[in-house]
Amino acid sequence: MPSTLTYPGVYIEEIPSGVRTITGVATSITAFLGKALRGPTDEPITITSFSDFERIFGGLHRDFTLGYAVRDFFINGGGRAIIVRLYKPVAGKAAKALFEVPDLTLEAISEGAWGMKVRARVDKKPSDANLQAVAQRLGVLPADLFDLTLRDGGTGATETFLNLTTKESSRRADRVLKAESSLVRVAASLVLPSNTSPAAHAGALTDADVWTPPKPVSISLKRPTSSTCSASCLMRAVAMCRTMSIKRR
Repeated sequence: MPSTLTYPGVYIEEIPSGVRTITGVATSITAFLGKALRGPTDEPITITSFSDFERIFGGLHRDFTLGYAVRDFFINGGGRAIIVRLYKPVAGKAAKALFEVPDLTLEAISEGAWGMKVRARVDKKPSDANLQAVAQRLGVLPADLFDLTLRDGGTGATETFLNLTTKESSRRADRVLKAESSLVRVAASLVLPSNTSPAAHAGALTDADVWTPPKPVSISLKRPTSSTCSASCLMRAVAMCRTMSIKRR
C-alpha cells in the first residue's frame, strides 16, 4: 500500500509485478493401464510398492508388459502408482472361473485364467458342545454350519473360513467371503439366505482328489488385440493422480 505523505520529499512505493512462481508438483506418482494376470478390472487401485502389485495383480508375466513397467517405476524411485487392469472378454467364453460345490456355487473374485488353479473344499465338524454354542449364538442349527477351505495353486495361498452358513446370520457365506476372501465370492446365481447347506467333501485335506476344481468351462486365454477402459475409469485414475500431487505440494 502507498506510504502516508506527512512531509515533502521522495517516497518509494513497490508495486507487485504480477509474476507468480511456478510451484513444482510430484513426479513420483504415475497411472498405469494394461493387462495383468489377476486383480480388479476397470477400477483404479493405488499401490505404494511392487510387492503390492504382486499381491493384487499377480506380478510379472511374459505376455503382459504392465508388470515390468510398474517394477521399473518403483526401481527408479517411484513412490505411488495407480493401476487400472484392463480385461477384454472373448465372446462365448467365461470371464471368471466357477466352482460348483453342491448347494454353494462360488466364482473367482476377478476375471482371468488364474481362477482355474483355485480349489474349494467343504468340511463339517462333528456336533459337540462348542459347535452347539456357536450355532446357538448365530441362531442356526449345528448341521447348518460348515468350514470352507480355498487353495490357490498358482501362489500356494490358502484361506480357511470357519462356521459359515447359508442361512441368515452374521456368518452367512456370501457376506464373509465378500469381506475377507481374496480368492472367491458366492456366485450371483446363488440366492442367499437358503435353507440348504453344502455337503462335506469326503477324505482329508491332505488328499489331492477331494477338492472341487473349477467348472470345466472355456476361460478367455487369448490375448486380445486391444483392450478398453471406460472413460469414467480413466478420468478417476487421472483425478487421483492430480489429487495426490496437490497434497504433496
